[in-house]
Amino acid sequence: DEVINTAKQNKRLRGYAELIAQVRDQLAQVPILFDKEIQGGQVQLPYLNATQFMHAFGDVCLAWALLWQANIADEKLEAIRQMAGGANDKIKKSLIQHSKDAAFYAGKLAVARHFISNVLPVTRGRINAINNEEQAAWDIAVESFL
Repeated sequence: DEVINTAKQNKRLRGYAELIAQVRDQLAQVPILFDKEIQGGQVQLPYLNATQFMHAFGDVCLAWALLWQANIADEKLEAIRQMAGGANDKIKKSLIQHSKDAAFYAGKLAVARHFISNVLPVTRGRINAINNEEQAAWDIAVESFL
């Protein structure tokens, strides 16, 4: 994937790209699991996990889109920093305070870093829950609700 490979070449984005790739690859195994469950006669399991799968799929898609934006934002922000004479912390803070473009790109990077770092670990947990093949919700007796 071009977006992930581009980010892996950037030391500031590499870790985020690697996390997205890992979770994406883990998610790609879920339809294979669903097929195996259906073929094995456990048709209920994909239905029980459909919502978790859709949430995880959406999270991975959004993380990828944010990484795509982060690739562009990082390149643009670095160009602004270079034109301003460097990248020390004082210059970075001053640029963000005084340049709408720098503030915009810094915001794009912060949103991507936050989502990828805080949401994708939860997404990984959703995928792990799907892989557990738990069907307690299917097995519960109607009488348990009365």
